[in-house]
Amino acid sequence: MLAMAKGRVLCGLELMCKSRYWQGEKLCEPFPSDAKPGSIVLGEAAVKQGTFPGPVIVIAAESKTQIRIVLDDGPASRFVALSNDCVARIGNGYLRGFDIRNFTRK
Repeated sequence: MLAMAKGRVLCGLELMCKSRYWQGEKLCEPFPSDAKPGSIVLGEAAVKQGTFPGPVIVIAAESKTQIRIVLDDGPASRFVALSNDCVARIGNGYLRGFDIRNFTRK
């Protein structure tokens, strides 16, 4: 679930998929350390759509403390650091997903 502040600025992310449903291969890539700090503003059309067109896939490192949430399987060409532990993956102007480290399950 994506939460937005005024102006459609992404301000929160909640993963509601239990780890037993995570699929895909184990995440082996390092956390993107070269991401520039910034904010994500969701387009009006994306907000009206309300859901992502494909399935949301979660890939985890073996420890499950680093995960990648895949919203769209297209390639990411830009990385935006939303916090020290969360990076948005952007490709061709579209939000492709997130890389999260120091992830803890509740």
